[in-house]
Amino acid sequence: MDGGIAFLDAEYTDFVGAQCGLGETPDDAVTNTCDRTGETPSNSPKLHFNLGLQWEQEISNGLGLRLRADYNWRDDQNITRVTQDSTADIDAYGLLNLRAALTSSDGRWQVETFVNNVTDEAYFVQAARQPLGALISAGGFAGAGGSAGYSGAPRTVGLQFTLRTGM
Repeated sequence: MDGGIAFLDAEYTDFVGAQCGLGETPDDAVTNTCDRTGETPSNSPKLHFNLGLQWEQEISNGLGLRLRADYNWRDDQNITRVTQDSTADIDAYGLLNLRAALTSSDGRWQVETFVNNVTDEAYFVQAARQPLGALISAGGFAGAGGSAGYSGAPRTVGLQFTLRTGM
């Protein structure tokens, strides 16, 4: 069994001159920058924990079985805080990964199957607003906008074979 827990109460203590978000009024009109002092940095969930459980057993002469489960949970967070973009505010999510392996007792080979993100949780690892207005209105901002980002991996199933030579 292994695990960890983190409680984070992070905030910028002095972040004058930060990039402003799309449509945000700058705090400093000379440099066109914003003051992020007192705000939470990106990728800083208040609570994050993980837990791993592994069980190993010899099932016959020369063969072993290993089962493993890992769970990772992250609290609500913003994943692009520098621009205070609410598009990048994501809800808490948890990921469950499972593995099962059949192994030789001498460690020469192993066959392992796995399922990552068992519950097929949808989540983002990066997101930001994109100014589409310039494209739509031929150079002017017409109030249009959109978002771009990267989602986390969906449920993934696999089979892995390992052979160690020279042992």
